[in-house]
Amino acid sequence: MKWHFFRFQNLILFRYLITGFITKASDVSVFIIFHHVTSSVLTANGLAALISLTINFTLHHQYTFKLGSNLLARQGIRYGVLNLLYFVIDTALITTFIELINWSPGISKIVATFQLSILGYILNKNYIFKN
Repeated sequence: MKWHFFRFQNLILFRYLITGFITKASDVSVFIIFHHVTSSVLTANGLAALISLTINFTLHHQYTFKLGSNLLARQGIRYGVLNLLYFVIDTALITTFIELINWSPGISKIVATFQLSILGYILNKNYIFKN
């Protein structure tokens, strides 16, 4: 029984990492494109967040955690509130890295995004997508 639980947890983590990679790649790519066009961290990060969070929620709900539609509304609301907080922190980190450390916008976005990824896994698994 213990081995089965361990394998199941590793499978969820593996699916989470695949979903996370797809989402982070889209998030960073969209941010870089829109930052190049607008030169605004807030605008570029906002547009990137809208696109990547839609992809992320859909993939986590249907692929990573494989949950039914009976929890969709509750999960969607929790996910939205949590990711609004992520957006604020992400934007603050990116701005700090660009203005204080003089990193490029792309590197700043990558570092900020990956710093929030660990916290995201814990909260998604134990709060947002919990049965």
